[in-house]
Amino acid sequence: MLKAPHCGLTHLDLRNNRLSPAGAMILAEALPHNSSLKSLDLRWNCAGDDGARHLEGALAANHTLMRLPLQGNRVLDNTLRRIASLLGRNGADASGVTNYLALSVPPQDEPSGAPRGMAQRSLVIRTKALEGALTLQQEEFTNKLSHVKVRMCTADPHPPARESVHTHIHTTYS
Repeated sequence: MLKAPHCGLTHLDLRNNRLSPAGAMILAEALPHNSSLKSLDLRWNCAGDDGARHLEGALAANHTLMRLPLQGNRVLDNTLRRIASLLGRNGADASGVTNYLALSVPPQDEPSGAPRGMAQRSLVIRTKALEGALTLQQEEFTNKLSHVKVRMCTADPHPPARESVHTHIHTTYS
């Protein structure tokens, strides 16, 4: 359908569909032939970095796609930056291409005198910082857990028996 010469589809929402890298590759094969699609929502799928790289290759020949959110697909930052650059070439605000949560702020909530979009960028930066902190905590936890596993694996499975210590208490009444 996307390859059809007169396809008039402008928005395609495929989020939460368990789209694999192979599925992303099939979509990527259609993108160079499509001149109507403006938005392809692939959030919360399983495309991974391999699938995103297929999409990146297709974007080199597609000059109409302007929105490609990939949150929840485990795409590497370098791949995301290259995709954002290609979408920017198409005239898009590529800040929506990210592994991070992007929170939109209505224009009336922008600080007075601030450039348009400043509050949104600030939220994205804070979200990235929070994700970084959570990643560090997760790595620290994983590190500690691996040390515990190493100790458990290297511990003697048959420790020497301890001698029982019996305490006798003698009570004297007068």
